[in-house]
Amino acid sequence: MKIRLLQPGWETYTGNFGGVEFVDGLSVADAHTREAARLANVVRCELEDGTNPSASQAALDSQGTVMQVGSDRAPAPAPVKYSREALEEIAGAKGIKGLREIGDPLSVKASGIADLIDLILKAQQPATAETPATEPAAAEVVAPAAE
Repeated sequence: MKIRLLQPGWETYTGNFGGVEFVDGLSVADAHTREAARLANVVRCELEDGTNPSASQAALDSQGTVMQVGSDRAPAPAPVKYSREALEEIAGAKGIKGLREIGDPLSVKASGIADLIDLILKAQQPATAETPATEPAAAEVVAPAAE
């Protein structure tokens, strides 16, 4: 394709520039893509079809794709359910502080270990309804580690 010079002061250039012959700012013969890109990095120019042949424009064009935003979300993690034995083991290892770490997200508070274990177990139970509308999500049950 032919190259047209657009840089102010070069619009009417006649002569050899970068190995390409110009007459009144338009190349005489078709220029190779590499030559057009090289000239476009020096002076402002365009191809006959109006496109910018510079390497920077090519980079912008290749990166200018619209990002697709998916509506699919990762499934919510299954709630962790602790067994009484697991809670007692945590109480033995970390004390009431370890149980409070489990009870805080469940909005469970108590001053004694036994009360806190009972309240955590109760808070983990799904609300009882006569006919559940949907199946509850499968919960992971944490049991004490085998010795």
